[in-house]
Amino acid sequence: MLNKIAAFILLFSLTISTTDGVRAQSLSNQNHNTVFEYTPNYNSLYSFLNITEQEYTNSIKAGKTMAEIAKIQGISKQSLINFLKNQMTAQLDKQLNEGKINKETHEHIKSNLNPAIEDDINFRFQKPSE
Repeated sequence: MLNKIAAFILLFSLTISTTDGVRAQSLSNQNHNTVFEYTPNYNSLYSFLNITEQEYTNSIKAGKTMAEIAKIQGISKQSLINFLKNQMTAQLDKQLNEGKINKETHEHIKSNLNPAIEDDINFRFQKPSE
């Protein structure tokens, strides 16, 4: 059982996709089945970063990471991680309460949010080659 749990945790991947301008994230297991879907609240993020949507978008398109934007705005990396972790945990808890995920999945994802958040805040947008 412990080996199954370890494999389950290690094989999570964070997928970022864009659909109609809404960036959604999902955690998938080794079989590429989505086990948790998270939709960021960008208005809250912009407010937290004290930045407009346009300023955020321009910064991301210019190649800045979310962590770099936060630093420019005088916000520590740890504060950004805590903010995002609180948002993700709220959605994770909601999905547990709605029966969309079980307690075991909830606990495993919750205990492994930091690496997913680290990946997200350090993601650097790259324009597609023309």
